[in-house]
Formats: sequence, structure tokens, C-alpha cells
Amino acid sequence: MSRLVATALTLAVAFGSAGRTAAAFEARDLVGWWISVDDTFPALIRGDTVVSMEELLVIGEDGVAESRIMKFQPTGAVICAQLGASACSDAPLAGRARLTLDGNRLQMRERTAATDPIDTPQMDPHIRNLAVSTTSEWTVVPEREGRRLVLHSAAPAWTAESAADGGARIRLKSNQGDVRRTLVKIDPAALRAIWAGIVYSGLPPHKHWRCYLANATASDPAFADVLAPRHPPLSHLAGYLRVASYMTALDAFLVQPVGDHPDPDVRKLVGRPVDQLMHTRFAGLQPPAAFAEVRTVAARKAYVAARAQGASDEAARAAIAAITRGEPLQIHVSDEEIAAYASLHPGGADFKRLFCSE
Repeated sequence: MSRLVATALTLAVAFGSAGRTAAAFEARDLVGWWISVDDTFPALIRGDTVVSMEELLVIGEDGVAESRIMKFQPTGAVICAQLGASACSDAPLAGRARLTLDGNRLQMRERTAATDPIDTPQMDPHIRNLAVSTTSEWTVVPEREGRRLVLHSAAPAWTAESAADGGARIRLKSNQGDVRRTLVKIDPAALRAIWAGIVYSGLPPHKHWRCYLANATASDPAFADVLAPRHPPLSHLAGYLRVASYMTALDAFLVQPVGDHPDPDVRKLVGRPVDQLMHTRFAGLQPPAAFAEVRTVAARKAYVAARAQGASDEAARAAIAAITRGEPLQIHVSDEEIAAYASLHPGGADFKRLFCSE
């Protein structure tokens, strides 16, 4: 009997503590970017049901929440034209809602579905229904000083299910079930850099993303215990991510349509709308407006590549002199960052450790 009483007291304390934590959590604490770290989308990816993707919940100061489906393919007008509408955004909108928070009750009001292409016409409705913004009400438990949210719903719209054979499928969930979603708050600039890191690694995200995310956030306690075991943080990771972000931005600018582009098919794409939510912006680096500026972008990329391969500043600038014609060329990353980038080369021990490619 005493054991039962002790258990009851333990549960009462636990639930009471959770209630106080939730009560202290306010609507303004929700503002920001939240990345999913639960198994909802990985279950689909493991079964080759969808391309690699992860949900972001982007919450504005006005309380409007956008469920975005972050993908691992840079986008641009040329890519959009070549691959189709599903490649026109690197984080297409899955749904939108206005949030209200009453204690531990999180409601999604004024919900609107999006029509942005995400994967295939057959899968897109299911993907949208998996999004956090689709379910009308959640019970929310804040953790890690409010930087991690555990959401529960007894009546979700849909949930993902892993099949015993390693595949995945989507099924309608009955009202008797319980869905648990886990989101971690992350600085947008940090996430963009992490995203660029795996995009520029050349590794398949469906095999490496989650383990890499665990390593890239190893010093962040909000990610603790929800991802794979992590290696200690690499001292040169920030430099690698900075240069990977820069090279990803340069790649996008290299295929930027401009009015005097020598290819008439590319000229036709000027003004074509694309959504580049995940691209890092660098102060002083603007999209090219003329083809001469595209050549300058190519020179910047060649310079960084030469430095990463061990060339001196003088030698790297000499190598691109035919493009720059002797004019000064601003590089938006430092020598130290390039050195960090070079140290994390494919095949190296730190690269394999970071991306779990041993």
C-alpha cells in the first residue's frame, strides 16, 4: 500500500510540476523558429515515401504560425524551371494558423491549408496533414527552459507510421490515439548554416541529416536526449558552416537569370518567383543584375576553392585575374573560416565524424 501511495505522490508531483512549467510559458515565448525532432517525417523518409524533409514551425510576433517543410535542395529560377513546381521553394508552406495559448492548451485557430507543391501531387495532401498546424488543439509541455516543446493531441488529423518491413505509410489516426510531436527552438541563422553544411557536403540527407544535426547542435542542451548520441562539438565547425553557407549562396547566384545572359532560355526566367527561405544572406553580397556580375560570382567561388586547396591569397587572386581583370574582389569569409572549411574535407576523420559517414 505504501508503494502505491508513493507512486501516486510521485505522479502528483510530476504533473503538478509540468502544470506550473506550462503555466509559466507564455504566448510570446512561442515566437521564433521551431524544428521538428520527432520521428514523424523520418518514418516516411526511411520508407522512400517522400524526399528528405523536416518540418519547421515559424511563429511570428502576430501569433501566426506557418508549418514549413524544409527540404535539402537549393532552389532558384533555373532549378524551378527544370525540375518543376515542387523545386521552387526550399521550405514550401504546408499550412498556416493563428495560435492561442491558455495554460498548457495550444490551439490552432483560423487554419488555412496551403497549395505549395511539396513532393508529388499524390503525397502532398498527406504531408500537409502531418503538419503541426493541421491539428486544431495540442497539450503543450515546455522543456529545457521553454526551448523545447512536447505536444500531445488525442485527435490528430494524421500521423506517420513505420512499417515492419522498413517501409513507411500514412494512415488516418482514430480519435482514441495519441500523437506526440517534439519541437526545438532554433535561431534561423544557425539553422540556415546547418542546412548549408549538409547541402554542400554532397551526402544524401536521408542517411545523414539527423545524426549530423545531433553533432552540429552538440553544445545546445535543448537538443539533448532527443537525437542520436553526439560527438563533442568541433572547434572549427562554425568556420566550416560559414563557408558552406557562402558557397551555397554563390552557387545560387551562378544560375541567377539576368537580362543580358547569353542563354535566351535563361533570360526568359528573369523575375520568376522562387522561395529561398534557407539561403544565408551576406552583407555586401547581392544577387547579380548583369552577366558581368555572374562572372564575379564565379571568381569568388574559384578563389575560395583555391584557398581551401592550399593556395596563398596572392596565388588564388592570380588564378582568377582573367575574370576580375585586376579589379579588387571582396570575399565575404575570412582566412580563418576558409581554413576551418578546408580542415573538414570529405574523407577526413572530422568530416566523417560530423556527418556520421564512418
